[in-house]
Formats: sequence, C-alpha cells, structure tokens
Amino acid sequence: MKFIDDGPDIPESLLLEHEEGKVIFFCGAGISCEADLPTFENLINKILVKENLQTHTLLQKLKNRNEYDRIINYLDSICVGGRAKIRKDVYDILQPNIEKENALKTHKSLLCLSKNINNDICIVTTNYDHLFVEASKQLNYPLNEYIAPLLPVPKKNKWNGVVYLHGRLPYSVSESEQLNSIVISSGDFGIAYLIERWAVRFVEELIRNYSLCFIGYSLKDPILRYIIDALAADRMQGMQHNNVWIFAGYDHLEENDIQQEWEIIGVSPILYKIISNNHNLLHDTLYEWAKTYKKGVYGKRDIILKYANRKLDCLLDDDIRKILWAMSDTSGCSAECFSKISPTPSLEWLNILSTFYIVNNYILKFNYKINQDKNTEASESFAKFNSNLSIHTISIFRDNDQNENMIKSYFF
Repeated sequence: MKFIDDGPDIPESLLLEHEEGKVIFFCGAGISCEADLPTFENLINKILVKENLQTHTLLQKLKNRNEYDRIINYLDSICVGGRAKIRKDVYDILQPNIEKENALKTHKSLLCLSKNINNDICIVTTNYDHLFVEASKQLNYPLNEYIAPLLPVPKKNKWNGVVYLHGRLPYSVSESEQLNSIVISSGDFGIAYLIERWAVRFVEELIRNYSLCFIGYSLKDPILRYIIDALAADRMQGMQHNNVWIFAGYDHLEENDIQQEWEIIGVSPILYKIISNNHNLLHDTLYEWAKTYKKGVYGKRDIILKYANRKLDCLLDDDIRKILWAMSDTSGCSAECFSKISPTPSLEWLNILSTFYIVNNYILKFNYKINQDKNTEASESFAKFNSNLSIHTISIFRDNDQNENMIKSYFF
C-alpha cells in the first residue's frame, strides 16, 4: 500500500505485523542525511581528506571493494595519533545540523512508528549520532538509551528505548572511553560479532522475537553485511526467523536488478525511486505512515472518508487497497464509518469487499492465528471484526433498497 503518490508499496503483511507490535525498525546512516550527516561511505571519504590520504593506493583498492571498515582499521595503524586520532575525526565529522529544515523529520516519524500500545519505544540503530534523542525532546517522548556493549534483552516488555548497536558518540570529545568504544573498524566488528559476540547474540534474539524492517542502508554498507551474515548463520543452524524487510532505493539500476540483489541475501525489498539523488519518497512515506498510525482508528477513518464515497472508476487500485486496509481494523469502527458515509457507497463495493483480501486474506490470517494459538483474545477480535464488517457493510446496501438475500450471499 502506498501512503503517497509514487512512494514505496508497503506490503500489507508488514502493516499488519506492525500494528500487532511485531516489527522493529533497524535504522542506518541514510535516515540522518537530512541533518547533513554522511553515509558510511562518505564518512570514510571525509576522513581520508582530513588525513590527506585520498590518493593512497591501498586505501583506494579497499574503497573500490567497499571495504570501508577495513580502511578504518588500516588508518588506525598508520596515522599519527592512531585510533584516538581517527575516532576524533569521526566525532568532528558526525556533528549534525539539527537547525536544518526537516533534519529530524524521519527520526520523529520512526519514533512514532516504534511506539507500541504500552507507549514503549523499541528501535535499533547502527548510527553513532544523537538525533533520536533530539527528536524525542521535540516530541516530548521520554527515551531510554542502550549503548553498546550494554544492550537489553530484545524481548517484549524487556526493553523500552533506542538501542545503539554499534555505540554512540559522547556529548564531548573529551569522553574518550565512550568515543573509543564505538564499533566502526573491521577489528571492532570482529570483537562485536566474532570474538565477544554480544552484537550477534542481540541480533539473533531480536529476529527470533520480532520481524525486522531496515531503513537507511544500501548494498554497499559493511555494517549491514555483518548483520545479514549473523542472520544467515543463525538460519543455517535451523533457527526459524521472522520476516526481514528493507526500504531500498534505486536510481541507475533497474528495479528488477535491485530487487534480486536484496532477495539473494535473504531480505524482502520495499523499493522506491531515488530522484535527483534524494530520498524524499521514503522520508515522506514514513511521515504519512506515522501520521496515520498516531491517529489510530481515526487515521483509518480519515482514509475511508477521503476515498470511499468516490466513484470506483475514479479510484486507483492503491486507493482501493487503502480503504480495504483501513476496514481491516478489528474494532469494527472503520466498517461502521464506511456504513454511515453519505452519499451511500456504490453497490460495486460489495463485490470488492467479498472477493478481495478483507475476506480472503485478512480473515485467513486471523483464522490462522486462532487455530494456531487458540488465543481467546484473538478469537474475540476476529469475531468482532467479522461481525462488524458484515453487519455494517450489509446495512449500507439494505438501506439503499438492494436485495438483501443477494447481499447476504456474498458474505455467508
């Protein structure tokens, strides 16, 4: 489903799992570009310029192979001042411009989307900046921080806050211990993922308890490679995983090519087009999704009121999908809203409601949950949803003097 024109088509399965509190957003450097912070690749380029090593032959070879973490490792060994100097370079370069318009727009959206029914925020980032903290202040959201290697147990009701999986920059460059502990070189990653394995344990436990949605990463990111390799190793041992999605931009590459690139490494891509080197379609989508999610059932009612009383031949397929998604709300409020629209929706909606995925897809998902978990609450939610959908939808067309027997035959 698309929240904006030409935006990424978010799978209904992701929307459904997100509303059930089963999705964790995993955030990379791309979400901070609006605050003038570089991607991992550009961070390396800036460090090479600061150290006057942009023409170094070996470093260029590593760069051409996208081995940016190994560049840091090599710089630690050859630069005057060593590791401490390179970490200070990282600190200096990663100072955001939070006064810039929309600098925190995506961070605010993601915090909103990561807030569950208990008002807990569960989100993971491999970024080193403080932008989630700044965004939380503007939203007036209290936000706990878990800074690697001191990570929480990633289970429901066991954590509430933002996890800095690879550490976080200190507020002052003089805090050398915290600055030194960020995971950025190949040696650092080796300790976190291979020797001490605290990062691997966190990621493995996370994917067993949640589905993951990556945002702000590219195929070039060594950071993502370590995480995906950890998931692949876990999968090889027979562990069952939840879904893994990624919002993936494409420009010069064909859409099908980039899709296959991600699928090869076991990730389901949600594609969007990069236009003039910007990712506005992604940022605007997250903003609109967050706005709808924050309103709860009223956000879904807004969608129904916007589209449902228009003529069907004037609606795009995605407009219809929005309405059907909105009507999937288990409270029945959305179905009731649909039933009270004036003028009365066309009878053509009856065929759509009966044959499309509100009946054939969402109900199957609820049935699966009921049959597998024998969950009384799920059963009650399903019954309420099905009852409200049927009663309210039938009432539309009964009030419109349509044949009641014909209408009921669609549903029963």
